[in-house]
Amino acid sequence: AQKLILDSLPSDQEFQSALQNAIIKSNRRGQYILRKIDEWQNGDTSSYVLMDPTKLHLEHIAPQKPSYDSDWKSRMKGELNYREVIYRVGNMMLLRDRINRSVSNKPFEKKLTEYKNQNKKTKMPLPSLSQGVLDYNNWGQNEVLERSKMIAKIGTEVWSAKSTTMKGKAKAVKKPKKRRKTSTRRKVPKKEK
Repeated sequence: AQKLILDSLPSDQEFQSALQNAIIKSNRRGQYILRKIDEWQNGDTSSYVLMDPTKLHLEHIAPQKPSYDSDWKSRMKGELNYREVIYRVGNMMLLRDRINRSVSNKPFEKKLTEYKNQNKKTKMPLPSLSQGVLDYNNWGQNEVLERSKMIAKIGTEVWSAKSTTMKGKAKAVKKPKKRRKTSTRRKVPKKEK
């Protein structure tokens, strides 16, 4: 069974390409992917991994619903349209809930300042994968695609065929005991004369 499963998995190149180009509209799925990669990078020691998922939100750096007076759509010009770019894994990062709410639709420069402030001021700095965003001075389509490629490459190591091999011996599954049949008819007491 294990060989059959491993043989049906995509190659590392196929997986990397699929993750790099995936349109991830589910916040839970995006958060799961980033948390698993962060966990893998930190060797299961990250306090963010253990943190309640409601405390750590998925931030879309280029927002899902930019305000009309923002320049986000012009910043994201390129081969792909805005709706495709914002749902790429490279445009996502894990962020503390209150910071996520405060940065919302702000321009990238203001968001970057908030990200850096969280990193300096709080006991809980940004998760390691999110730290990489602090190195960017600009945020456009090229940066999103570059970061998507980098995350997909790490993801390939996290979810490689080598990491999915089963360890230990399979235990035999016991058949459940058959239940005794019970009557479904209700007993009616006999009438006394």
